[in-house]
Amino acid sequence: MTRRPKILTYHRIYTPNNKYSFNLGAVSATPEAFEAQIAYIKQHRNIISCSDLLNAIKTNSKLPSRSTMITFDDGYVDNYSVALPILKKYGVKAIFFITTGYIDQSIRSWSDDLAYIINHTDKKFFIFEQKNKLLKLESQKNKDKAIKLMNHYCKFEISDNPSKLIKELAHHLEIKLPRIRLFMNWSEVKELHNTGMTIASHTATHPNLTQISEDSVNTEVQESFNVITKKIGNCPQIFAYPYGERIPADTNLQQLLRKLNIKIALTSCFGSTRLDPRTNLMIVKRINMHYLMGMMKFRLVLWGGFNKLYKVKHLDQTLFI
Repeated sequence: MTRRPKILTYHRIYTPNNKYSFNLGAVSATPEAFEAQIAYIKQHRNIISCSDLLNAIKTNSKLPSRSTMITFDDGYVDNYSVALPILKKYGVKAIFFITTGYIDQSIRSWSDDLAYIINHTDKKFFIFEQKNKLLKLESQKNKDKAIKLMNHYCKFEISDNPSKLIKELAHHLEIKLPRIRLFMNWSEVKELHNTGMTIASHTATHPNLTQISEDSVNTEVQESFNVITKKIGNCPQIFAYPYGERIPADTNLQQLLRKLNIKIALTSCFGSTRLDPRTNLMIVKRINMHYLMGMMKFRLVLWGGFNKLYKVKHLDQTLFI
């Protein structure tokens, strides 16, 4: 028995290539790698559901040894088209934390738009005025550095929605954003739910909750819970933070989520959290997956080895998410 489950975080299941234009940091595994990972987990680990986790917390009971939970963030369409058939094939349940504004693409993902703009521009450089920096765009390596810098700025250094900045960037770099569907629609989300998957909240518009007002936090969380409940019929009292790397320092935010009756909130901080009455359930750790992780590293991380090297190796990639 254990009190320390491993919670894996996926975003996109996709095979990137030289022509991939969007947020590379959101690609968690290729379809082939994802199936290999799920097959391994099914054979060697005990997969727990959202209900299992919430019940263990409510009753202060231990979980089965080698407990592992599968989670997805954001609501990308390949969660439905690629991940769901694999999960069904192996009889594995997962939690899908969706950004409700992304569903039916009523709002765009600024991080995907940012990557698309910089990857497609023919400009050789531009002035990033907010940081007073000249960003070179002459090579793919230069473009990757520019995406990383601007991504970090938009995630952690501004309180306003980055969409306005991204639109200005598209105009300046002379790029017209494509009308490509990256996220699920509600019909697909409902089918996930009908096959036994859990649909949970990842806010309404995917802001950094540490950067916005308490009223805005309330709106983001309540609106997403209300929409999911209306569309699906219920929304569990579990939540995943957007940009959850720095949540542990924000105790006011954690208290606010408790007032909203959230029982457990998942961060993007690497690791696993011991679940007992003394645990702060508003800062539960997860293991963020990335497509560069090979099967050997995947196994070592699951069994508790390789953690320090994993964090060093994948820190740059996780900054994109």
